[in-house]
Amino acid sequence: MKKWLSLPLAALCCLQLFLASALAAPITIDLDAATQEELTQLQSQIADRLSALRMSETPAGEVIELSGEGSAIHPLSIPFSPARVTCTAQGQPGAFKLTEGLFPYSFETDSTRTDVVEEAGDYTLLVECAGQWNFRVEPLAPGGALEQKGKGFYVSDIFPLDGPTIVNFSYQTAENGGNLIVYEYAVYEDGEVISNLLINEMPRNNASGSVEKILETTGGATGYFLTVYCDPATEWEISLP
Repeated sequence: MKKWLSLPLAALCCLQLFLASALAAPITIDLDAATQEELTQLQSQIADRLSALRMSETPAGEVIELSGEGSAIHPLSIPFSPARVTCTAQGQPGAFKLTEGLFPYSFETDSTRTDVVEEAGDYTLLVECAGQWNFRVEPLAPGGALEQKGKGFYVSDIFPLDGPTIVNFSYQTAENGGNLIVYEYAVYEDGEVISNLLINEMPRNNASGSVEKILETTGGATGYFLTVYCDPATEWEISLP
């Protein structure tokens, strides 16, 4: 008997439209005849949809969002960890700092930057920006997918690993080139995270390349996530060989 999988997936250009779309044309896959590439693409689409649904269902108290124009100082309590931070500075470079916590954090961007905060706690947010800015904090969701592709900064959701896993990381830089840094994080039940540097390279401008790395597993970890730091124009993909 053939196995068929039909899922409503929206091909939309931004997350807000993606969440606002109640119905979309279903994609039907013949699981017996599908190629590995088609199944991998479907897995990525399912992960994107699950992540979007989690974001839409997250209680308002678990998403923190501040915005303004010009430099500012705000007290900020982050009750969860690990957390994804998204900083946006419109038209002008912005510097965002979290101080007075267990560890300080600093994020700089002239557009949008995504990063991670490893510890919950009470902080003070310092914003130095001449234009409009936005600062968003949200918990990393469980059930994420390892295989992803994107552009610029990235913090994944939490995914499981059954054991050490080989992954392929490919990239295409733009004219600015810049550093390419990738970390693997192990997450523990008490919220503690431990990082492992996977990639630290400086590709040339307009260059493409790929590198295989092994994601390690550690005893007691409940899940893992990845962070990517690179130029906003650098395209990258994480896949299984």
